[in-house]
Amino acid sequence: MKKIIKKVEKYYKSKEVSLFFYPLACLLYESGAKEEAFDLLVEGVAKFPRYLLALIKIAQILIDEEKYEAAESYLETVLNINNSNVLAWELLALAYEKQNKIEQAINAYEKLLILDPSPKVKSKLLSLASFYTPNVEKVKENLAQNMKLERPLKPKETDTSDIVILDVEKPVETKKQEETAQNLEQNKPIVFEDIPTIDLEEDDQFNIAKLYVEQGYIEDAKNLYKEILTRNPQNEQAKLALEALNEKE
Repeated sequence: MKKIIKKVEKYYKSKEVSLFFYPLACLLYESGAKEEAFDLLVEGVAKFPRYLLALIKIAQILIDEEKYEAAESYLETVLNINNSNVLAWELLALAYEKQNKIEQAINAYEKLLILDPSPKVKSKLLSLASFYTPNVEKVKENLAQNMKLERPLKPKETDTSDIVILDVEKPVETKKQEETAQNLEQNKPIVFEDIPTIDLEEDDQFNIAKLYVEQGYIEDAKNLYKEILTRNPQNEQAKLALEALNEKE
């Protein structure tokens, strides 16, 4: 473990800005250097605030340390970027549950159930719902709001004098700004760094890929296995590992 940490650390420090703070932090955490790992992750997400893997790892560490409220903010950030992140919903539901925020936990598990309709999630949701007593006044308020929404709106008679037709071509600069804004709205998370020149041996890369698999970050593991095979197509370990991950889809 120390050998691979030194190599990843050397590579990370050789770059001015690098997403490799994440695997380095994971390795440090696994080796027991938890405080150093946490500080590195926080420093990294300050530079890359949309790096979902790092944000989730910070939340996991905070949950392990029973700092549930702090974990919430990181997980909510993840879900603002990618609302279909299963692990983020799972951790957020757990954080709510640990704080006895049962209603919020139920809501989180309901959203998780849509993404992951597994028996485990169903069982958890039923378990929480079975002993949860909702606030009667809040239920009445929600029902009243729903009834208002369900009432059809009376169509307003349109006066021709109210109609304004605008057929103005938008400036090119405005179009570009709108396109940029739309691209940002897609909220594509940062997943993995292109590492064609990383100075790591194949065994070390393979160990990092296994680390990703163990933590549930399958796409990142697959990317790294592909990187190994790009350099050495004869690597049977990487080939079999990649095939196994593809078969699970």
